[in-house]
Amino acid sequence: MFPRAKFRTGNAIGTDEAFAGGVKNVDPCRLEFVVPYGTLRKSKVPPESAVFSLQDICGNVWAEICRQTKEASPRIAPPIDLFRKVGGK
Repeated sequence: MFPRAKFRTGNAIGTDEAFAGGVKNVDPCRLEFVVPYGTLRKSKVPPESAVFSLQDICGNVWAEICRQTKEASPRIAPPIDLFRKVGGK
C-alpha cells in the first residue's frame, strides 16, 4: 500500500525484533535501525538495512535533535534533560 515507506526500529528484543522481522521479510531495504551504538545486536541487522547510531551524532545536531524530540513529545523531556545532564551529549 505504501511502497516508499521506511520503517524504523530500535533493535530491542521482543516487539521491535518481531516488527523488524516482518519488514525484513517484505523488503529489508525499507528497514532503518536507530540504535544507541552501531554494534547493538548487529547480527540481527540485515545487510540491506540502514543503521543510524546515536553515538555518531555530534555537537549542534545533537542539541537540535533533543529540542525537536522534546517539542514533539513533551512528556519525555525530563529523561532527555537528565540524560544530557549526567553525561549525555
